[in-house]
Amino acid sequence: MNTITFSDIIKFKSGAVSGSFVEQDEKPIQLKLESVVAPLGLSQFNNRSSMILNLEESHDISILLDVQAGVKDNDAWSKYEFTPIIKTSEKYGKQLKVNVTDDTKFFDSHCKPTTETLFKCRCLVSLLIEINMVWFRGKQSGVSLKLLQAKHHKDIKSKLDFGLSDQCLI
Repeated sequence: MNTITFSDIIKFKSGAVSGSFVEQDEKPIQLKLESVVAPLGLSQFNNRSSMILNLEESHDISILLDVQAGVKDNDAWSKYEFTPIIKTSEKYGKQLKVNVTDDTKFFDSHCKPTTETLFKCRCLVSLLIEINMVWFRGKQSGVSLKLLQAKHHKDIKSKLDFGLSDQCLI
């Protein structure tokens, strides 16, 4: 049985944020998402980079939903207002945010290392992400997702550009 566990809550440097690390079978949980649209590409805010992803029904996000359920069902954390991992709106559909770190690796469509500058608005990508931790700040909580690898397939100029020709896996 694949068991999702949460570590004890750890306070970080300033004490303003604390977190509980998430594991499955005593290992970090990783998820591969293929052929995902990144409508804004790589974004920067307050010297931090992230990527918003538009999810489709074909993307298997069951592990994310299991982690989210585990956080919501934890009685010790019920005092926190939980920010959902998957945000859904009528205009944008299902969206997921992943954080870029100094260790994130970027690849072009031929699986050759590249820089994050290739990941601009409206691009099709495949990603390897890791469920990092449940964070707590004030009365808020949420789950942070770390981007381990990103492969750029192509820029999307129109709906016809959505198809993929190759699929080397990250």
